Amino acid sequence: MSYNPSYTDHQNLLQEVADKELKLIKEEKHLKRVTSKMFSRVTEDESEVCIFVVQQKRNVLFIKESRKQIQSNISGLYFHSGIQLNLAI
Repeated sequence: MSYNPSYTDHQNLLQEVADKELKLIKEEKHLKRVTSKMFSRVTEDESEVCIFVVQQKRNVLFIKESRKQIQSNISGLYFHSGIQLNLAI
């Protein structure tokens, strides 16, 4: 195809691009229609609550892991120095 295509070549190219775009739009609508029933609708407030709960759970897990690591580090230090220590953090 040249830089200055004929009118029919130009129209054919435009039609080809339009057909591809319509196909993509059709596929997107199909996916939305098919998958919309898979998920329940959640209000913005419910979404914020869920996000908050997940963040809190992550914080608790992080704190628990941090405590275990601290206990392990402290126990290791006292074990190597010959002192027995019973930690309850």
